[in-house]
Amino acid sequence: MADALAVVGKIVEIGKTLRGVAELVKDAKTKSLIADLNLAISDLKMQIVDLRDENLALKDKLKRGAAEKDLASALELKEVAYWFKVAPGDRPPGPYCTGCFDAGRKLSLLRPLPETFRAFGTHECPVCKATYGAGEF
Repeated sequence: MADALAVVGKIVEIGKTLRGVAELVKDAKTKSLIADLNLAISDLKMQIVDLRDENLALKDKLKRGAAEKDLASALELKEVAYWFKVAPGDRPPGPYCTGCFDAGRKLSLLRPLPETFRAFGTHECPVCKATYGAGEF
């Protein structure tokens, strides 16, 4: 993109020179052509900015997609929950809610339920409130 902007800058300089020449010539047709050239250059500048923004957005989308793919490949399903194959240093190995990860790629660490709620299961997802029963881990 930097090269394209440099080319546009060079074209602008040439346009300014042509404008000076047209002033000396006092030719209406030449002045009109230079004005058209300046409009086309302005349009080109806007298109370059739009392309640069789109390029940055696409690069960001690709990075997010690669990160999600890496995360998914780092997890494995054990019984009913996801666990890291090799726990990263900043996260517990598991268990993680399958519903939250499958629906939105969100890692929600399951938490143990208090004894008084063990009739419903042994663990609960703090985000979607899904419960996971005894003997599943």
